[in-house]
Amino acid sequence: MACLCSSYGRAETITETSLKAFSYHLQELSYQSPDYLYPFLADDLIVEINLGSNAQGVSMVFNKSEYMARLKKKYPAKSYKENLKYLDVRSYDHVVTSPSSGRFSIVTYSRATRVKTWGVYDIEQQGDKLKIVKITEDM
Repeated sequence: MACLCSSYGRAETITETSLKAFSYHLQELSYQSPDYLYPFLADDLIVEINLGSNAQGVSMVFNKSEYMARLKKKYPAKSYKENLKYLDVRSYDHVVTSPSSGRFSIVTYSRATRVKTWGVYDIEQQGDKLKIVKITEDM
């Protein structure tokens, strides 16, 4: 079986080990710049961000280009590296849902803003590459 992260995003069959390697690679890339995540996002990406409680919260839905624009606005390049000093990031719950798809979760806590974000990332094999097809974030 080929490792899901060989050449960072190529796979034949997804395994728990390769899914972990892929998620950790994405984390490393995101520490450099959110722009580095773009090639790993599916063209039909769906991003759902839930703010507040289920009863009184707000849900926002973005596509790939809207999500990247949001990241650039939220994390300006000049302050991005500085903000990383205050982040704690944990990746967990790597689950293979089929031979060509999987899911993992990332919890991010900002000590500067005291905000915790839970993110679930759904991954699918598209051709010979792995792509993030859905991101669900709860704050």
